[in-house]
Amino acid sequence: MASSSMASFCMEIDIRLDNLNFIRFNPNFPYCPGYAVFRSEDGILFALDVERLWIATGQKTFDTSSSLIPGVADVPYPSHILERLFLCLYPIPFPSFKEMEFDELILFGKAANHFCICSAVALNLAYLRNYIHQFPKDILTFAVGCGYDFLIDEIAATDFLKAPLSEVAGVLPDPLFRFWCLQRDSVMNDSANYLTL
Repeated sequence: MASSSMASFCMEIDIRLDNLNFIRFNPNFPYCPGYAVFRSEDGILFALDVERLWIATGQKTFDTSSSLIPGVADVPYPSHILERLFLCLYPIPFPSFKEMEFDELILFGKAANHFCICSAVALNLAYLRNYIHQFPKDILTFAVGCGYDFLIDEIAATDFLKAPLSEVAGVLPDPLFRFWCLQRDSVMNDSANYLTL
């Protein structure tokens, strides 16, 4: 059950949105009284069932203090990404990822991480792993930004570990960079020893 603070948040939205006819809601997520409302970076609104959202996100709260529409949470993602993400909250088949470009997968992954929607995170990671050899630096940057140490380990197990350290110096924070250097030295020494046999 949603807390009283979330209920008052939703009532505040209800009061402020009642007379705003110019606002565009995504047709799959229309406005309903008592729903939490999010605005995409391209100005489309999404109304989500509060209890479903709280269950899926582990009761994550969203800041509305600097929103252009009082009581509506602005999120830094385009509407086509949010629509795909929010469909993951409902008991319907997940949207297909096969036609998504790599950059869209990264953006979707950031949005899934931002909202803490575990099913969307897992689905996204499964598709991103298909690109781990093609775009290792981009996926490494994504993994660091989202705090996915396990994905950093997976990238370290590829040939990208042998890339010049300048490739990862600006991406990995210090403790991870030191780990990367040690792993790289170990792999390079093993390769050198193998070649001298």
